[in-house]
Amino acid sequence: MCGAVEEWPGADRRNPSRGNSAYLILRGIVESLEAARDRYVRPGARVLDVGGGISPYYPLFASVAGDFARNDIEAREGIRYVSPVEALEIPDESFDLVLCTQVLEHVRHPLRALEEMGRVLAPGGHLFLTTHGVYPFHPDPQDYWRWTQQGFEAIFEDTPALELIELVPHGGAGSTMAVLTCSSLREAGKAFHAAWLTRPLIALVNTLGEGVDRILPARAKNALVPNFLAVARKR
Repeated sequence: MCGAVEEWPGADRRNPSRGNSAYLILRGIVESLEAARDRYVRPGARVLDVGGGISPYYPLFASVAGDFARNDIEAREGIRYVSPVEALEIPDESFDLVLCTQVLEHVRHPLRALEEMGRVLAPGGHLFLTTHGVYPFHPDPQDYWRWTQQGFEAIFEDTPALELIELVPHGGAGSTMAVLTCSSLREAGKAFHAAWLTRPLIALVNTLGEGVDRILPARAKNALVPNFLAVARKR
C-alpha cells in the first residue's frame, strides 16, 4: 500500500467541483474506473500506475490492491519504477492491473507504450487506460494525440498482447462543447485575473452540457467525445 487514503493528494480530480473546467471529464473518469474495478479486479491484485505522477486514483483501488506500484518518467517520493512508458524497466507479467490515466496523449510512441503495458501484465490481467477524444492542446511537456472510437480499435488491433473489451465514453457532444467552452473561460479568467468570475459561468456551462447530452440522439451525441476509458485484457 502507498499511504493513507484519506490524506492522498488529487482530491480535486476524484471529487471535482462543478466549477472545474474539466468537471465532466473528471467525473466520468472516476465513475468509469470504479465500475471497471468492480467488474474486473479481484482483491489482492498487483496494480501498476503508469505515468501516474501523484497517482490521484490510488484511493479508488486501495481496497483491492495487494500491491500498488507507481511508475513515472521522473523520480519523486513513492515512485518505484522510473522510466518512460515506452520502455518500462519492469519484469514481464508482473502485474494483474495496469492503470494509465490521461497519459497516452503525451507519449511520443503510443503503440510502443501499449506493447510495454501489455508485456508487464500477467495473462488475463487488465489495462485501464483513459485519454482524450476531443480536447484542447495542453502540452505537458508535449501533447501529441487524440483518439476516436475507431482509432482505439485500430491501435489495440495492432497490439497483439492486448484485446480491447470495453470502450466507455466520458460524455458526448454536449459535454465536449462544454469542456471546450469551459477551457476557454478558464484561460480567460487567468489572463484577466478574474478566476472568481469565471467559475460560476463554468458551472453553468457544465450543467448545460450535461443536459444537452441527455436529449441528443445517439448518433449526434457520439459524434464528439471528450474522453474515454479503454479496458483491455492480456491475451
